[in-house]
Amino acid sequence: LRENPVVSWISVLGTALSICMIMVIVITLRVRTADCEPEVNRSRSLYVPNMSYRAKGDLSGSSANSSMSVQTGRECFKTLTTAEAVTLASKPGKVRVSLPAGAKLSADMVQTDEDFWQVFQFRFLDGKPFTAADVSSGLPRAVIAASVARRLFGRTDVSGQHVELNHVDFQVCGVVADVSMLATDAYAQVWIPYTAGDAEANSWGYNLMGPMRAVILARSRADFPAIREEAARRLDEFNKVIGENGYRIINRNRPYDQEKNVLAGGA
Repeated sequence: LRENPVVSWISVLGTALSICMIMVIVITLRVRTADCEPEVNRSRSLYVPNMSYRAKGDLSGSSANSSMSVQTGRECFKTLTTAEAVTLASKPGKVRVSLPAGAKLSADMVQTDEDFWQVFQFRFLDGKPFTAADVSSGLPRAVIAASVARRLFGRTDVSGQHVELNHVDFQVCGVVADVSMLATDAYAQVWIPYTAGDAEANSWGYNLMGPMRAVILARSRADFPAIREEAARRLDEFNKVIGENGYRIINRNRPYDQEKNVLAGGA
């Protein structure tokens, strides 16, 4: 330090920053892969962030890759019998949340189903999640994060109140604690039944692709092989049904476990 103070301090700071960066990366990966609220079932969950499809007989290896449609999710994954639960959920999209002639804000919204609340364990501060009956009926129900409730109403006990999502009236059925953006599969600020949104109508590629992803909850990790085998069989059956349009879906080794899902980056 006395002979070369500048070089010495640069070396010390460089070493400290290197150790700091390594710790940040390790902690971030740990938070992304360990069982953490609300993704408390990561260790026994399988993920299908995207699907791929190509023309029948195409041997080039090329394909179109995207998240799946509601139809694809229902036929290939919601019918699984080896899983404890399967949820279909859209990726978060921006929505305008407002009160009539009152406060308004922009929030991240996910369209999903009733099984979402079984696969993920949220801490409800008020009310409850929307139900299977709400989803099947397409009722305009919404679960909102505590921060959204406070900005709109100034409090969190707002079950039964009404908000407008892109100028469409929804009734708040529950309020949950805010979710970290590191919980990428559960994160949103507003959740609604996909039957009350545009998820079903928002499809392309012969209704094969759309805004949805699937999360499959196994009873234990020992069931992963059986779930993957049944999912492959369901996919084969679905491909036979859609064969008339000249395309087929390929799964590219999906569904992933949590570690592979993080490394794949949602691909």
